[in-house]
Amino acid sequence: MNILDRILDLKRQEVDQIQDTEFGDLVGQIRSLKEALASPGISIIAEIKMKSPSEGEILPNADPVQIAKEYESAGAAAISVLTDQSFFGGSLDILKSVRDAVSIPVIRKDFI
Repeated sequence: MNILDRILDLKRQEVDQIQDTEFGDLVGQIRSLKEALASPGISIIAEIKMKSPSEGEILPNADPVQIAKEYESAGAAAISVLTDQSFFGGSLDILKSVRDAVSIPVIRKDFI
């Protein structure tokens, strides 16, 4: 079984488990990604990924909130946060913490 098959199997199980979950606590102030990317010049969507299926831990003991603040200070237009726990070391808690720490749009990135 290759990595994508393993991810797909796990995601099917996760979807079954969270179908009735409320995600209201993740909803905050709406920040327009379209507007953020429409600014003149190059727009960067910076990514927070704690680990990778092929590389393992990328930044052991890194603070995703501090990384997000540094991305924002460096001029990122938005931040993408991987929320898959098993393969990428992310979580909804990381997403929420990053969203609360920056003023730019934050995108959830996961397998669906």
